[in-house]
Amino acid sequence: MLEIAGLSSGYGGPAVLKDVSLHVGAGEIVTVVGANGAGKTTLLNTIAGLLHPAEGTVRLDGASIGRHSTERIVRAGLSLVPEGRQVVAPLSVEENLLVGAYGRKGGGAADTLAAIYDRFPRLKERRRQPAGLLSGGEQQMLAIGRALMANPRVLLLDEPSMGLAPLIVSEIFLLLGELNRQGLTVLLVEQNARKALALAKRGYVLESGRIVLEGPAEELAKSPAIVEAYLGAATSEVAA
Repeated sequence: MLEIAGLSSGYGGPAVLKDVSLHVGAGEIVTVVGANGAGKTTLLNTIAGLLHPAEGTVRLDGASIGRHSTERIVRAGLSLVPEGRQVVAPLSVEENLLVGAYGRKGGGAADTLAAIYDRFPRLKERRRQPAGLLSGGEQQMLAIGRALMANPRVLLLDEPSMGLAPLIVSEIFLLLGELNRQGLTVLLVEQNARKALALAKRGYVLESGRIVLEGPAEELAKSPAIVEAYLGAATSEVAA
């Protein structure tokens, strides 16, 4: 479904990503774990068209999208839930959701909106309120709902657990599992390696802009290097 090969990307100076290759099969949840500054957000921003690669290719269903605009990439079936949620605070909850349907191919936005309200009753209750008044967990649900309004085939998520209470984090990961069982392909970037590897089928470890490990998520979770570098930290994050 999604294939990245030899990808190098950055912000005009030295490359942040260096020769990154990975793939996500249809119906998979694949995670990329790594420390802060490893290049995880740069990776998702490049896939989503917010950055253009200096080298390498990004393909969706075999078609190159590496130099397409973000709007065109969304139309092709790929949506990003950005780091920090980035809801439009002055707009209402419903207006934020409708922004996600901008440029959507075909109809059905009203049905998708109704389905999102069924999935997130709290958003329906607060649909006329400014998004900036929502709690962090509610804003994360709104950011996911906004991405789903585009009716994507592939969902990219950048640190969805960031800054949230453990109970809310568990709810979000349960939601991602449910969406995947309904057919949605997911690429999850996450610092909480324990939860990410428990959810995903396969995983990659990104360090200093390079993929240094990859394999089945269950095997990565048992790797001494991963346990030492990430899983202890993830445990302390969840307990915080």
